[in-house]
Amino acid sequence: MLSIGEVGEEEDEQVDHDHDCSDSDDNHEASIDVSFKSCTSMDWDTITTNSNNNNNDENEACAVNQASLPSNNNGKETKTKKGSKSSSLAKTNSLKLECIEGIHKGAIVVLSGELIVGQDPTGGTRSRSNSKKQVFQVDDDGASKLHAKLVLNKSGSKKKSLLTVRVTDLKSKNGTFVNGKKVSGSGKQAFVNDKIKVGGCVFSIKHI
Repeated sequence: MLSIGEVGEEEDEQVDHDHDCSDSDDNHEASIDVSFKSCTSMDWDTITTNSNNNNNDENEACAVNQASLPSNNNGKETKTKKGSKSSSLAKTNSLKLECIEGIHKGAIVVLSGELIVGQDPTGGTRSRSNSKKQVFQVDDDGASKLHAKLVLNKSGSKKKSLLTVRVTDLKSKNGTFVNGKKVSGSGKQAFVNDKIKVGGCVFSIKHI
């Protein structure tokens, strides 16, 4: 059995113990709060930094993708258009002669001016007078050295032009023929799809 004094001391010790526990709990809660704030601050900074880095990476990727895209070069497009226009004009100002019979079968000659046909169309040497003329050598015994002259003629309007070939025989030994008819005198006019015979070779006039 405890005396009154001993009971008082025991109550005082219990109070002190409760007070110590309360202080310990407060310190523990404060420690948790500080740790939470510290962790929260640290995580927020980390998230913010990572987010900024991701945004920078995305911006750089966009810049690279935009740089890799082909740009519209008006100069090149204009040049292409000009080239196409020039090519179109060249086609409308020319015809082609396709060999459909003879030793040169399959050969194609683009006629844009004057063409001399024969075994030796240059006459041995190319003089100043014919330096700009086209020539086609026919390796056929039936053809003369200077056999025929073919000249491209253009008539009509710019929108609707007509291209023809003036065929002149150059005093060949076997003659020049257009659609089976012998060319004589000042020559004969030939049109698209007509046939010109020089020696054993037959040429068909066609559009390019």
